Amino acid sequence: MEANDFLAKIKANGDKNDWNNLAKVYNDYKVIASKLSTKERGSFSLNVLCLLCRNLDKAPSWRDSIDNKELLTLTIDCIRETRGLNKAEQVKTLACIYHIHRYVVRLNKQIPPELILKLSFMAFEAEPKNLLKEYSKTYWNIIADRLCYIEKLKGKSVHKLLPKLTEDVIKTIEIYDSAQFCANILVFLVKKLHFIYSESHSEQLNGCYKDIFEKLSQKTDLNAIKKLKDKELLDLYAKFSDCFYVVAENSSKNSFKHSAVNSAVRTAITLLGHKPDFFHCLQTFYLNSFCDIFLNRTTYLDAVFKNLTLSCDITVKLGYETTMVTSYPFLAQFLRLFIEYSVNNSIKTNFTVEVQENCLNFMLKLLKELANCEQLLKCENCSVKTGLHDALRLSFLVKHFISASIQQSIDITNLLTIYDSVIHQQYSIMAQLKRQKCANYEKFYRKLQTDTHNTAIALNKNKNYEFSIKLFEIYIKNELSINLNEFEHKNVARAFYNKSICELDYRKHEQALMDAFLSLIFAKEINSDKYMSLVMDIKAKALKNDDDDDADDRSDDLQMTSVVDACRIVVENKLYGDLKPFLKGVQFSSLLKHEFDMYCKLWPSIAPVAGVWRALNSLLNGRQEEWITGK
Repeated sequence: MEANDFLAKIKANGDKNDWNNLAKVYNDYKVIASKLSTKERGSFSLNVLCLLCRNLDKAPSWRDSIDNKELLTLTIDCIRETRGLNKAEQVKTLACIYHIHRYVVRLNKQIPPELILKLSFMAFEAEPKNLLKEYSKTYWNIIADRLCYIEKLKGKSVHKLLPKLTEDVIKTIEIYDSAQFCANILVFLVKKLHFIYSESHSEQLNGCYKDIFEKLSQKTDLNAIKKLKDKELLDLYAKFSDCFYVVAENSSKNSFKHSAVNSAVRTAITLLGHKPDFFHCLQTFYLNSFCDIFLNRTTYLDAVFKNLTLSCDITVKLGYETTMVTSYPFLAQFLRLFIEYSVNNSIKTNFTVEVQENCLNFMLKLLKELANCEQLLKCENCSVKTGLHDALRLSFLVKHFISASIQQSIDITNLLTIYDSVIHQQYSIMAQLKRQKCANYEKFYRKLQTDTHNTAIALNKNKNYEFSIKLFEIYIKNELSINLNEFEHKNVARAFYNKSICELDYRKHEQALMDAFLSLIFAKEINSDKYMSLVMDIKAKALKNDDDDDADDRSDDLQMTSVVDACRIVVENKLYGDLKPFLKGVQFSSLLKHEFDMYCKLWPSIAPVAGVWRALNSLLNGRQEEWITGK
């Protein structure tokens, strides 16, 4: 068969006569090619490649019937024969590689990976100076498709592909316009590499990142970046900031050894440092602060965090407010990484009183500023776009400071004020998200309430009674503010019960008794001995601890306090706001009977029993107060 006849025969028309047996096609191709000169063989092979691309695009029936392994075998052999062609023909060859490569990587069929990867590699066989610079985007698209294919292979020995991938990325960077690469490709590349390699091959990936950023800093076309508009430069600054965090997060998995984050920041300074605001922020917040922290180049963490807080205001005063607003979300990411890394690796020196104080002050600064920033982290299925989402997620980490202090037996007396400020800021953020109708408000609210409740319990065990009680009150008042239709009595009952135990440990017997009775009411478990056992424990310990005459009078009042009396005191003093809606429908007669039975069963003391009879007499004689009837 002649070459022209062969080309005519492999051209598919979408009918039954199409030649879809590519094994036979390949054999005939080899026979014909062997009879041609080197130059003729190259042109012939290019024509075959072009027809294969045409068939894939124009003849769906042919495309669906062919053996894709044979397609790749034929394609690879054809490409080998095109190496000596002129530039115009090389452009066509590159286009064919791109089209066939894109087709096979998107198939969900079993094809030998080595064939697909071989095809991908063939586009980059030449030295960078011999690549088709005008078609740098095509080279990048081949790499992007290769990345997507490697992602499908995840779980196999994909780390073996990273050196070649890095090499080809570096070649692409060398011929790509630097401004366009940073604006359109860099973030995608850094994040995709992270997704594929960071979990199991963070050290190798760190080396890849370092090569990428160092190559960018060595480019000779960087002056073009200086000609960009201010808005475009600010966008580049944000993209680099995004990359810094991804690179740092990857480095954290290898204890920041030889971290590429320093190279990334220095590259950004090389590209953007001609602008004083970028130069200032990159040096102040990254190079001289977080890079020093992560690379363990400072022993004065408290001073670094103190300077970070001060630098935020100084930077604004210098006139760099726009750049600062862009920076806050990324600085919050870095702070979050620092806290999580310190917790996961149990780095005790990162939780001294001095470090905590300055770190939390920096957190507070960020929480306030993030409300006016663009949202960085995604809030699933939520149409509300606000930096409050980022602020809330950062604030959730405050519990780790308290836990670390308790575990290390640190005296947190001087830290309670700042803990309190952060927690109040959390609830302020939640209120704003609720007003803006955040789709995940309920989930975030429940997490915050759980954290507050659990932290209060931990503080009680650590004998930080006063702050523990304060957190229980915050939790309870927020639960009581929920719509009655969505209200869960068991949550409030549990909180009142735990708060009562804390107050008992703190010897605040009167308040402990009020809360113990409230836990009984909200629990709605009249057959449970748990709540009345706590009531009796409080009364017994109060009796034991009262020695003077005035105390005797107070003790008599406390001993005679019944569940009805406790509710009256709480309602009249509005200790928890308006509780009347929650008390409406409560069967106080049944509660008094339960209280009486428990006294008779476990503690038949005259005063408590008398208190029950007094309350019951009040109910029987119709002297019901408005708070009981719900009026």
